Amino acid sequence: MHIKLKKEVAKYVLIAFLFSWGTWIAMALLLPPEKAHLPRPWHLVGVAGPMVAALFLTFRKLGRKGVAKALSPLIPHKDDLFWSSVGFLTPFVLGAISLEVFVRLTGGRLSIPTANAFLALFLTNIILSPLEELGWRGYVLPRIQSGYSALRASLVLGVI
Repeated sequence: MHIKLKKEVAKYVLIAFLFSWGTWIAMALLLPPEKAHLPRPWHLVGVAGPMVAALFLTFRKLGRKGVAKALSPLIPHKDDLFWSSVGFLTPFVLGAISLEVFVRLTGGRLSIPTANAFLALFLTNIILSPLEELGWRGYVLPRIQSGYSALRASLVLGVI
């Protein structure tokens, strides 16, 4: 891989990790131990570190148009609205099926805390996963793939 690309990848990883871990460490230090079980909204902010790094570096290099282009895969286009809908709704359908299986396996009783925890985890993953992947797969992976095969680039990204 070209040295310039290695520097871009290194900058991205540094910014993403500093943003994410900085947020999480600050949250851990500021939250009293007796409240450690409470929901932590800052965790959600930390998960966005890869997206923040990708958008920051894209803006520095390509400006607003580059950022708009980077965000465009998150907005379904009318030509692929059917498949975008399938992709968006499939996790909800699978979640409903798994919740039904859970209810049946536990004797038909679903407690409210269990349902709330399941819903919160599910929605968090639906909202945050695309934001995180925007950075890892949308920004870094193409840069690594410019110097390595798809398999090797994926393995390198997996190590990161």
